[in-house]
Amino acid sequence: YLKAGRELKFPFLASNLSCKQKGDKRCAKYIRPYLIVERRGIRLAFVALFRSKQLSLTRSGVEKWLTVEDPKKSWKRLYPLLKKRVHGIVLISHLDRPATFPTANFSFLRRIKDEEPMIVLASGSSNPIFRHKNNVPYIHRGSNAPIIGSERFAMSMTFVHLPFHRVGERWIFSPEKVRVTEKVPRLGWLDLRETRKLQSMKKVWCEKTNRHLGGAMFTTPMKESEFVTYILRAARIYAKTEIGLLNRSLVWGTGFPLSAKVTEEKIAQAIRSNSPLAVITLTGEKLKALLATFPADAFTDLALEGLQKIDKTWYINSRALQDDQHYRIVTTKYIATGGGGYFPSTTKYVEMPLGVRAFLIKWFAEGGASRFDRDRSVNVDKDFPDLWKTFILIGGANLGFTGGFTSVNNTGMYEGRSQLDREDLQKINLDLSLWAALVNRTHAISFRTRLLYGKSWTFSTDEDSGSRMELNEESADEVQLNLMYQAKTIRNLWTKQRWWAPVPFVDMGLKTEFTPGLRDETYRYKLLTGIVGIGWELWENRMFVKLGLGERREYGEESPQTQQTIYAGYQLTNGELFKIGDITVKGESRLDTYYFRNRVGVNNYEMEWTTKIYLTLTDRLFFNVTHSAYAYREATGRWSWVNELLVGLNVLFDRRIPFIY
Repeated sequence: YLKAGRELKFPFLASNLSCKQKGDKRCAKYIRPYLIVERRGIRLAFVALFRSKQLSLTRSGVEKWLTVEDPKKSWKRLYPLLKKRVHGIVLISHLDRPATFPTANFSFLRRIKDEEPMIVLASGSSNPIFRHKNNVPYIHRGSNAPIIGSERFAMSMTFVHLPFHRVGERWIFSPEKVRVTEKVPRLGWLDLRETRKLQSMKKVWCEKTNRHLGGAMFTTPMKESEFVTYILRAARIYAKTEIGLLNRSLVWGTGFPLSAKVTEEKIAQAIRSNSPLAVITLTGEKLKALLATFPADAFTDLALEGLQKIDKTWYINSRALQDDQHYRIVTTKYIATGGGGYFPSTTKYVEMPLGVRAFLIKWFAEGGASRFDRDRSVNVDKDFPDLWKTFILIGGANLGFTGGFTSVNNTGMYEGRSQLDREDLQKINLDLSLWAALVNRTHAISFRTRLLYGKSWTFSTDEDSGSRMELNEESADEVQLNLMYQAKTIRNLWTKQRWWAPVPFVDMGLKTEFTPGLRDETYRYKLLTGIVGIGWELWENRMFVKLGLGERREYGEESPQTQQTIYAGYQLTNGELFKIGDITVKGESRLDTYYFRNRVGVNNYEMEWTTKIYLTLTDRLFFNVTHSAYAYREATGRWSWVNELLVGLNVLFDRRIPFIY
């Protein structure tokens, strides 16, 4: 309403309402402290004042962003400003209620003394006997401002005639000559012309509202609860979200069950209003925290689709909820703006072009009932895809700027492992991780790449002069690519997602470098690894433990070398670990261990372990601590290892896109 009023140049008039926060632009955007109207050379200013306790009559939460100034203080501020610009000031008074009228108006006029308006248009007046003209409360006050009440239930239209006469260049207002008339709609039968016009309008309207939408049919009667679920599932497809949330009060209970053909009239009768749809985006962590605040009986008033709690774990369409990922929820604007108290009134949302009623009419008109099953019968189960079976594309990026130090033990010269032939180093890095996954109930393909680029250096102290010198500044860069396929039929279909159910996988990896470091710095080292094995999804599916066999091919200074390997490791996706006060500590980790045997019978071992700890600053910004360890054992039994500790800031981006178009 506020937005439409502004666009029609008929904004909400509230002279003593303001936003509590200075940065809140809603008041400046939608509310006007006064209006100036000019007719036939006469300029009038309109001021509207509310009771000091007006917010006690509004829904809870409004007092958090609005404040009401004392009416006298607002009037004293505006009166001298407007008096210089207009010929008269009209006060629209909301100071009284029916039980007090006109006491509050008299009290206010006594307080402002000689700065009275020309007239007072008062709401909250007692209801007159309708159908009788000139029955609007009208209090004459001689040469002072008259108080004119209002017909409370819009049974009539009140006209106020303001007499002005001109003296020279001035316009003079005569309050004692104010006239108030009231027009009441005519009663009785319509004449022939009116009857025919009404019949024509009715025919056009009935043809439109009774048209058969897309040939859809309620072949079996649909109950109210089924219809609510149908709305939610259709809304998820319309808004391209995984979760739907609807206030049940939006649906009328008197028009059910629905049967026969689907028409606009039936949908209009079943849904109370065309409530706007809105999309909210929340992290899994915030979504769980919000659900924990819902009262026990919340879902008697709310309908929820796509989200389910089994034991202590939340699932979205049978997929475990991930704390760090952002999920889109389609709901009504009423809920998104704090209606019912389920979401904070400050929740950010994106309003959809169509409301609940309009989108559902469009859904059926465009053949939504037969979109997926090629059957025009309306069925709450068959008309929609199972979002667990449907592929979902998940993608994201993690950009970090870090700095720290590296310690090296038992340095050695190993081809392709230059991190082992250095002294202790300081380094600064730009670390970018890109990841994407395409998953459904039985298959998962994931791709991850890490691009690391920076500088590393060390220092040496001159024994003679004692001065400290920087040595060996060089690029510190690395490229890691990983592609993994998981077959989840056994776990998701045969064993109902038991933790012990095996998940066969194929894992392909490539490690190389940005800056050539071989053959006189013209050739890049490359390492290809392929693993086949089985794994187990643990800890709400966040951890994937792997065992497998495979082969590695190294491209170094000499000819390529191939080694067979036994592999063990795990990867832990980012998520909450624990909390320190109000600060959430998150983390992710990956461990890869290899036992190698080449074709001439030489054995060696290799281990690489990276752990990142994040301290949450915002949904997208994190302070991070990264620990990396690398160990290598050559054929002689000598171990060399590297420990690296970095600190910095990370920015996280992610997106989930269901393929349900």
